[in-house]
Amino acid sequence: MPDWLGAICHQNSREQNRALFAKVHKALKDGGIVLIRDVVMDPSHTSPECGALFAVNMLVATEGGGTYTFDEYRHDLCEAGFGEVILVHRDEFMSSLIRAEKA
Repeated sequence: MPDWLGAICHQNSREQNRALFAKVHKALKDGGIVLIRDVVMDPSHTSPECGALFAVNMLVATEGGGTYTFDEYRHDLCEAGFGEVILVHRDEFMSSLIRAEKA
């Protein structure tokens, strides 16, 4: 059964997410899977529109939170030791889904 990070990553900076991903990686068995459910932005960080507006909210309400692109998630997950990072589903809200496997 995969581990879930549901609507968590937007509260963190990318550095905080890398630290979180490293802890999850350490806790998983080899071949373990993590699923991330959150907003996934396009490369311009302007779409989906609700994600861009949500990023402003995170800027005001958190120390370092924001919304991130798939490439940013993939980079940070790989830095933490994950491989096979794929975008399973992307939508306009907070129900996009990223899957990563412990290499």
